[in-house]
This record gives sequence, C-alpha cells and structure tokens, in this order.
Amino acid sequence: YLQFYRDTLLVPLMKGAANVSLSMRDIAKVEFPLPPIEKQREFEKLFVSVQEKQKQIAVEFENQTAYAKQLRQNILQEAIEGKRTASWRMLHPVIKGKLDFDAEALFKKIESEKRKLENGKKAKNLVVRPGRSAASHETAEKPFTIPDGWK
Repeated sequence: YLQFYRDTLLVPLMKGAANVSLSMRDIAKVEFPLPPIEKQREFEKLFVSVQEKQKQIAVEFENQTAYAKQLRQNILQEAIEGKRTASWRMLHPVIKGKLDFDAEALFKKIESEKRKLENGKKAKNLVVRPGRSAASHETAEKPFTIPDGWK
C-alpha cells in the first residue's frame, strides 16, 4: 500500500532537499483505509476457497503427471510390439526382395557386404611383414558373429 501510494502519501511528509528523510513518527500517522468488516469476511472466505482449489489443483497435477508417465510407458510398449505402426504396415505391405520393405532382403545385403569386407581384410592380412610368420596372420581377430535369433 505504501509503495503504491508513496507519491501521494509519503513524499509530502519527507523533509530535506539533498538528504531526504522521513521519520517513523510521520509514517505512523499514515492511515490505512480498511474495507468494512463484512467485506473483510468475504475476502477471507474467498481466500480460503482459493487455497482449497489450489490444493485440489496440486493433487490433480500429481495425478496427471503419473498418468503422463504411464502413457509414455504404454506408448513405448506398443511401439516395441509394433502396435503403433499396424495401420501403416497395412497400407505399406512387405514387398519381398525390396530393401526398403523386406528385412530379410536387407539382412542378406548386409551379410554379403560383411563377407566382402572380411575377404578384403583377409587379402590384406596375407601380406607377411618381416619378422612375422604367415601363420600369425591367420589367427587375426575376426569380427563378432550375429546371434541366431537376431533377425
């Protein structure tokens, strides 16, 4: 209240030009207008109802946060199970042999490229360096194998 009405209430009470001062006695003389007691009781009821609503909103926020977390888990589970893309897959059926649609064809392409790389490394490893035997090149580390159930 004092901050809002400082220009009309406090500034006229200040003394001095360079060092402006305001005594506590002068501030104590400032009257605060209060609404009638009926209005104050209405404000109190309003304040209490706002506090209750705030508590309800906080509880609802916690519930919605938990629901959002569960929804995220459900969406991820459905994505893993392929349920999120079922309608898309119905519109875009697998075309056998096409790399963009057929996982088996893509897997075969990856396997053939892997074999080419392995053959290239074997040819490179056949060059015998001085001080090393050809047998040591045959035991060179091989890339890992893909597990059977991977596809």
